[in-house]
Amino acid sequence: MAAYEQTRRFWDQVFAGHESSAEASLSSGDETLDAALDTLVEARGRVLDFGCGSGRMLLRLSKVRQAECTGVDLSSSALEAAEALFAKAGGSVHLKQGSTEVLDVFADSAFDGAILSNILDNLTEADALRTIDALARILKPGGRLLVKMNPYLDAETLEAEGLEHVEESLYQEPGGLYLLNHGDAAWFERFAPAFTCIQETKVWLGKNREQENRLYVFQRREASD
Repeated sequence: MAAYEQTRRFWDQVFAGHESSAEASLSSGDETLDAALDTLVEARGRVLDFGCGSGRMLLRLSKVRQAECTGVDLSSSALEAAEALFAKAGGSVHLKQGSTEVLDVFADSAFDGAILSNILDNLTEADALRTIDALARILKPGGRLLVKMNPYLDAETLEAEGLEHVEESLYQEPGGLYLLNHGDAAWFERFAPAFTCIQETKVWLGKNREQENRLYVFQRREASD
């Protein structure tokens, strides 16, 4: 967890005193993302959000699918915000603080669906691979995994945004966050041993829909595949 101390401090500051209305939190602001979330699990399915932040995606699944929700986040402030959001909405959520080591506590095939929203490309290469492997273990065969991440940045954009090169495809933003800057093909290669991509698109978020993100939905392959 020491490698992510700057990350933890960054998100603790972002979520300190954060409050969201339960009604506003039921939509991400992008119809494509909402639709992908809604198909992640069947009614009353079990879903994990690794890097859950304030819990907005989990809350939607709690209400739309009556899902059994578990959230993991490095930031204690984020988890406090998630707890407050679910309390306000009258929902139930299981929350755990930590990083990739927390994934080890979950049993095999424990979840029907999982979310990695702007988290996988904020990890080191080793931890990103560890996360993919862990999700392959704890997702049921046939389970779905929603992955949302930053766009791939070319060299000119990396320099313009002041990202410091750490090693290979890993960069660090001025605020301390990591960016694992892989293109689509490189990410697909990392998921290929256990997952099949069933949706690939882009979504636009933010107040003015100015934030471009990549959106993938993967399906855990059956053991015999």
